[in-house]
Amino acid sequence: MRLEGYLSRKEAADFLGTNVFTLKGWEKKGKIVSYRNPINGFRLYKKDELISFLENIRCELQTTKE
Repeated sequence: MRLEGYLSRKEAADFLGTNVFTLKGWEKKGKIVSYRNPINGFRLYKKDELISFLENIRCELQTTKE
């Protein structure tokens, strides 16, 4: 079963260009939110929220450069 619009932890880390340990740290700091797969309890991440997260980082970097 594939949940539409969600990524596994590994997929999310690859999407963000990082590793699962960094992703876990961001989650603990409240920078990103994970959800639980209703069948197996594994963590899932909404792709739309990860895109917003990346956009926020880009905006912060642009502000820093100015």
